[in-house]
Amino acid sequence: MIKSLILEDERQNRDLLKHLLDKYCRDVEVVGAGESIVEGIDLIRTLAPDVVFLDVELKDGDCFELLRKIGRFDSELIFVTAHDHYAIQAIKHSALDYLLKPIVISELKDAVERIRGKQRPARMAQNSVPEVASEPNAQFGKIALPAVDGILFVAIAEIVRCEANSNYTNVYLQDGTCHLVAKTLREYESLLDTNMFVRVHHAHLVNLLFVKKYVKGKGGYVIVADGTAIDVAVRRKEALMEKLRIS
Repeated sequence: MIKSLILEDERQNRDLLKHLLDKYCRDVEVVGAGESIVEGIDLIRTLAPDVVFLDVELKDGDCFELLRKIGRFDSELIFVTAHDHYAIQAIKHSALDYLLKPIVISELKDAVERIRGKQRPARMAQNSVPEVASEPNAQFGKIALPAVDGILFVAIAEIVRCEANSNYTNVYLQDGTCHLVAKTLREYESLLDTNMFVRVHHAHLVNLLFVKKYVKGKGGYVIVADGTAIDVAVRRKEALMEKLRIS
């Protein structure tokens, strides 16, 4: 059985989530529930659940305050909230999933499926730090892309490039899709591993794994896996050359 804990400030929402887990996720046992930061810290330490379903807003503060106060612990996190703008913070805390209210049964099942059969990895001991590997052939973590209709979670290794679009960012994925997200390119530059991504231009951030060719010039340009040619700013050329180890 998967031991779960529900942290939610409204009793009806706690009861509803428990009912949905009991009905649709039979191998998930709800071992406790709480409504505040104080309760949450005590329950996590006492019960050591496999997963914590937590709302952002708790009775005496928000869940991020709880996570700061409790420090390191060994549970998966699944956010269940009515607010879609906390996804980036959720990812920073290594959230396994981010479910928006009202809860969609299929999404709840998918979230639970990610827990089944999963060993509790060492990285969860660093719960407050996002897992982003630096080796090119390593298994990278995920990142949240806030969209108009919800939150898209994608593997960082699937991001080919990011392009500034005013106060938004176009994120191009390996499968050929492009997603317009309500975050600036600078924000994504700060979130993504600098050993994997490099800002080649004020409007372009590229994944080095997908750089296929560099064409010489004053600044030159790179051609990425989807065939797009991206100019390299003169002042950013040296940093790119170093990343690509080009002499």
